Amino acid sequence: MKKNLLALVLASAFAAGCATTDSSPGTATSPEALAAAEAAFRQIDWGFLQTYIGRQYSNDDGDLLRVTTAPAQGALHLSLYSVNDLRDSDRIGLVVRPTPSPDIFHLRIEKSGLFSDDQATVRFDDQGRMQVLSGSLNDLQLTLADDKAHFSYRASASAFRMTPKPLRRSLYTLNDGSVLPVSLDPDSPYQRLRAAGPFGTWEQVVGQTFVGQTILLKMEKDEAGQLAFVFMQLEETRPGRDVFSPPSGADPGAIGVVSLPNHPAGSFSTRQLMRNADDRIVHHYDTQGGTSRQHYINEGNAIRLISWDQRGDSDTARNNLYLPVTRERLAAAMENRERKKIEGERNRLYEEREAAERTQRSQATTDAILRGLASGFNQANQNNTRMEQQSLDFERNLNQKLQQIEQQKQQREREASVRADRIMAANTAAAQARTATPSAPSGIQGAQRKQEELRRQEEQRRDEEIRAAEQARLAREQQRAEEIRKKEELARQEKERQAQALQDHLSAERRAIRLQAMKCPAKGGLPSVIGIRPKVLPKVANCITVHFEARCPAERPGTGMTGSIWAYNGWGNCTESGDLPRQFACDVKDAVVEVTNVTTCQ
Repeated sequence: MKKNLLALVLASAFAAGCATTDSSPGTATSPEALAAAEAAFRQIDWGFLQTYIGRQYSNDDGDLLRVTTAPAQGALHLSLYSVNDLRDSDRIGLVVRPTPSPDIFHLRIEKSGLFSDDQATVRFDDQGRMQVLSGSLNDLQLTLADDKAHFSYRASASAFRMTPKPLRRSLYTLNDGSVLPVSLDPDSPYQRLRAAGPFGTWEQVVGQTFVGQTILLKMEKDEAGQLAFVFMQLEETRPGRDVFSPPSGADPGAIGVVSLPNHPAGSFSTRQLMRNADDRIVHHYDTQGGTSRQHYINEGNAIRLISWDQRGDSDTARNNLYLPVTRERLAAAMENRERKKIEGERNRLYEEREAAERTQRSQATTDAILRGLASGFNQANQNNTRMEQQSLDFERNLNQKLQQIEQQKQQREREASVRADRIMAANTAAAQARTATPSAPSGIQGAQRKQEELRRQEEQRRDEEIRAAEQARLAREQQRAEEIRKKEELARQEKERQAQALQDHLSAERRAIRLQAMKCPAKGGLPSVIGIRPKVLPKVANCITVHFEARCPAERPGTGMTGSIWAYNGWGNCTESGDLPRQFACDVKDAVVEVTNVTTCQ
């Protein structure tokens, strides 16, 4: 309930395509007051936000972020609009006013009575991220950059939230391939282009044919000046037409609707119809079967149609992109159409077969009772076997049709090439006709070309700066990586050298050390091992452990007594000795003591 109430309050302001006005006492209303307010507004230094005034950002889902002026309020309006597949569209408006401190702004959420803590003092950091300095904006995240933007919002007072995908700068592509930034500034080249015809930038695509996944879309304009979206199946069957009439009054967005596909005039009731400042056509209407919402978005080199239909308890959302016809795109659409037909046939036959199986199972149960269980269920098994065979035949037939689609690919591509060439020639002719009789004054076109050239130069400069910065960054990273690699290599080599030096030293110690057996006092009569340690240079290991084997001369190596002397210094007397566990079988003076290994004390 809270969500529904909130949506009703917030959705109304989207209609104008720009900021709403504030009816508070501080709002200018008379012509003189408005003129004074506009003059005062022009004196405001918006700092960081100055660059973004009039800009629009959008994404492929149809979500929007707009920055517009409200001179009567001395404010900027940021409109955040989330489409949500048109199932549950939401909008919030942000009123931004300057403060005495540069680049510090006061921000308030419109319709604040539905929120708590909905205003704050904010600034934007170097990355364009909004930071709250004081106050609170619930959970509002906002980022503005030259070519992208992002926002998300969650109200603490209700379940209301908006989490669209990241946005990019809205652009309109002209017939010659040049690009105009979509701007809400009335003096911008984009708005001057819009003003050249009753349907704005839609005039630029009249006569053009676009292709979607399986459908062709042709833009037409009749003698009455009505704009038609003509949807055609690839088989060129009877097309469907969305027909809109031009504005009849002073409001350029107040277009009318004449007919819709399968809905002639009088069979539907329009709730809302508008053409926004970016030429997005928004239509919300009711029919006897339900309700529908449509968004028609013109990007110049692409047309996007977002729709939502509710019929009873079910609803369907669609997001269809139509691109200029090429051979490859038309061939892909023809293949998609064939596959879709086969999938539709498969689904239909599946439903028919399942219904038949349910009927046969019910009949088999009845027969089993009437004829006797044994004969009845035997008949049921026969029926099941027959249906399984029918299913196998059905799948085999469908697989053969799918294989035929692949086999007919070359033929389909030839047909697509011929048809695409014909459509592209018509598109080119329509574009040339518009060029020969331009709808926009030459001054505007010249300004557009000049601005486009400046934009290209600026983009090239920025690209070069970015490329140079990126190359410098990569060079620094490569240099750091090379330095780290060299240090690691030197450390590895040093470690190997030290390990080899230690091993060489221990081997030398093993060859130099001499051990012997003798009787030492206080050893319980058991023999011990003593020895000397000649000086081995360079001295790598300060503390060593000497491992030995002691045996009689007649015993084989490896069969004697083993032991070790830890922290061996080679003093050659009983103060440093290794104990043996038993007596020798020979005289202790004749015993043989061999150094088996020398290790460090660790």
